[in-house]
Amino acid sequence: CFVFITLFTYSTEIKNLAFSLAALMVAIVLITKEVSLNIMGGIYKTFSGGFIIGDSIEVDGRRGSVIDRDLFTTTLLEFGPTKNSTNYTGKSIIIPNSTFLTTKITNETFLKSFVLHNFSVTLAPTDNWERAEEILLERCEFYCSEYFEVAQRALNKLFTKSHLETPVLKPRVQITFNSRDEIELSVRITAPSRTKGAVEQRIIKDFLREFYS
Repeated sequence: CFVFITLFTYSTEIKNLAFSLAALMVAIVLITKEVSLNIMGGIYKTFSGGFIIGDSIEVDGRRGSVIDRDLFTTTLLEFGPTKNSTNYTGKSIIIPNSTFLTTKITNETFLKSFVLHNFSVTLAPTDNWERAEEILLERCEFYCSEYFEVAQRALNKLFTKSHLETPVLKPRVQITFNSRDEIELSVRITAPSRTKGAVEQRIIKDFLREFYS
């Protein structure tokens, strides 16, 4: 009888305690699950060989250089402000390792010391696109020719191991007619991974001086 009276008297408190314990158990389960997924992601990241510290990667739309990695998180030094920018913003991005279990990772530095770097130049339909293509290729050769041989050897080694046909790393310009008001020249160069942005700027500045002079 005493037990029933006690339960009736403190029923509200008992219900609140039960709800609190249930919420605590759910939180513990969720935290344990997240920790487990981060550990699994860290193990997967380590043994997959997808990237190492110093590589430039893109994960779920976020780009940067890998500056730290442990069992739970990976830290990037962010690129910005635009999508294809190679400048550092000064901000760091901390990514839970569980992300790598479900999200595609793009390694922009698979040649390690060198990268195939892409940028574009937009012209009006009335502009001399043939002249623009000629200038861009000449400037690309001027600034990037010293890197071709070393980068080509690295690429040959990689593609031979994978039994793929090795592409030639010479500069290329692909022309796209996006609309009646715009012609896009997509440029691909081979450049050192740490200075690709600077090389791009030199090429663009030289192009602007010569093409619009």
